Amino acid sequence: MSFTFETVSVEQAIQKGRKDVVLPSILIFILSIAVGFTGFIVFSLILYFPLVMVAGPVMALMCYSKKSAKWRIWAFENVRNVHELKERARNSGLMKEDGSPVFFDIGVSQADKEKWKSLQEKFKHPDVFSDDPQVPPETVVYYSKTKKYLTLLFYVPILGVGVLMMSIPDVGTYVRIWGAFLMVVGIGLFYITIRDAYNGKPQITISNEGMSNAETPFYPWSQIRDERTTMSTSGRIRSIYLNYYFPGGLCRFTLDGFTLNRSKIDHLLRVYRGRANQKAKRTRINDKQS
Repeated sequence: MSFTFETVSVEQAIQKGRKDVVLPSILIFILSIAVGFTGFIVFSLILYFPLVMVAGPVMALMCYSKKSAKWRIWAFENVRNVHELKERARNSGLMKEDGSPVFFDIGVSQADKEKWKSLQEKFKHPDVFSDDPQVPPETVVYYSKTKKYLTLLFYVPILGVGVLMMSIPDVGTYVRIWGAFLMVVGIGLFYITIRDAYNGKPQITISNEGMSNAETPFYPWSQIRDERTTMSTSGRIRSIYLNYYFPGGLCRFTLDGFTLNRSKIDHLLRVYRGRANQKAKRTRINDKQS
């Protein structure tokens, strides 16, 4: 397969996807909620409100599905590094994560499905590595105090409601038990967050030579494989992890409140892995020549 006319960068494709896919879907969803509340409050259309609240998300989902399919075909036709693009697209909400429900394909034509199927041939080719000179030989990631302090704002209501339930006179035992529970949870979350904020130890260290984190010792790139970030959803809680295999085990390290976000860590993984592969290739060539 020829790559002659593939001149669109991964970043350009992602930016276009956010504008053409994500933004319209969000606007449709927000507009549907606004219309529903307006009809209910201003015109007292009681039945109109739930109808719009159901139809709005469905229309937003259909918009996402159709536009995502069109963008996906355009992007993967015009971008050379399809493996990087696929990973970035999933992280940016432009493609469904592995294991997502089938209904994300609602509204996608059979022609688009066949076209996407034909593009799978491109995934048989490895990406072309392009080094980033702005990435230093080693990067150390720490907890971000700013992010941790902002997180505390979400825990204030939990602690506040608990204190309120405990301080109201003449309430039942059941209410006081719930109040005590919320207070314990709130204090615990405050303690963990403040502890992390003042933890000055490196959480992730990535370099040209290898990688380590607060839970896994250093391993060289030659002993690391399948490094990537993933998102796991449990109920309404979404957690992001750094995953990779090392001799005898699997690293699954939580990415939460660090100085670098998921996108930047993904970029570092690609750059440092690419540098290590190039170094290993040069070593093999030199060994053959000597």
